[in-house]
Amino acid sequence: MERGLSSIQAVVEDYVSSVAPSSSAFGFLTLVPWSSQDQPVNVLAPEAGKREISQSNITQMVEQHEAVVIPSVYETNKEKMGLTRLLDYLTAAHPDAYVVLVQLPDRLGAELTRGYLCTLMARQDLLHSFGASGVLMELVGDPEGLQQKVRLELTENTAIQLRVQR
Repeated sequence: MERGLSSIQAVVEDYVSSVAPSSSAFGFLTLVPWSSQDQPVNVLAPEAGKREISQSNITQMVEQHEAVVIPSVYETNKEKMGLTRLLDYLTAAHPDAYVVLVQLPDRLGAELTRGYLCTLMARQDLLHSFGASGVLMELVGDPEGLQQKVRLELTENTAIQLRVQR
C-alpha cells in the first residue's frame, strides 16, 4: 500500500528545512509540493496540484548551484515515476549537472531496527539504477554532514572523469 503524499511531504519538508538554508551551494528539488510558507530560496517544488516543476526554473537552478539534490523517501510509485521523468530531463537538457539523490527514512527519527534498515538498503540499491551522479541515505537533517558527503561525491566523480579521460 502506498504511503500518502502528505506524510512524504512532511518528511521531505522537515529534512529540507533543516539542511537547505545552510547548504546554499546546492539546489534542492522536491518531488512533492511545498506546503508551508517558509520555502528556502534554494528549493524548487511543484506548485500545489501539479506534478512537475517548470523546465526554465530547473535550468536556472542547475546554472546557479554546484549540485542538485533531490531528497525523498522513494517508496511510492509516484515518487519513482516522478524521479525517472526528472532524471531523464536533467540528463537530456543538462548532461553536466551533478545530481544527488538523498533517500530519507519514512519518518525522520524513526527507530532503526534490523528489518527497517534492510528495507532502506533495498531502496538504496534501486536508486543506484536510476543513473544519478550520486546516491546518499540520510537518517537525520545534518547540514554539515550533507555538505561533506556531497562534496566528497563531487570530488570522487571528478577524479573518475579524469581517469576516464586519460
